[in-house]
Amino acid sequence: MTTDTRELVQELRNALNRAHFDMQLITLFEFDEVEAHAKGLIDATDKWLSENPKQEAPMWWQPIETAPKDGTIVLVNDTTESCTPWVAASYLNGDEWDGWVYDDAISQDANPLGPQPTHWIQLPEIPQSGEQK
Repeated sequence: MTTDTRELVQELRNALNRAHFDMQLITLFEFDEVEAHAKGLIDATDKWLSENPKQEAPMWWQPIETAPKDGTIVLVNDTTESCTPWVAASYLNGDEWDGWVYDDAISQDANPLGPQPTHWIQLPEIPQSGEQK
């Protein structure tokens, strides 16, 4: 964490502390003072949000142990002989069998045991019609 981020987090902490104190003693202070502290809290959080944009999921190959096992379709490398080097697959949690399954029926029919991946990568979002990425 950089010094700037630490200072910003401390600013946010102070604003929260002031807002909490003001709420407890609201009858002793003027409403304008409470409103000013609330505005300080909003400004501090807005500043943090603008300086810390949402991070996208990493787009590089990761060890298969870190892959989602909730049915999410991902791209995996396929170490099975005579298969393409990578395929779309998902992890199946079955009653009698758990493992990776191909996303398409043709590959699944050709190799019912599924891919044997060592790495995976998240699929990118499909652009909407007319959208360029």
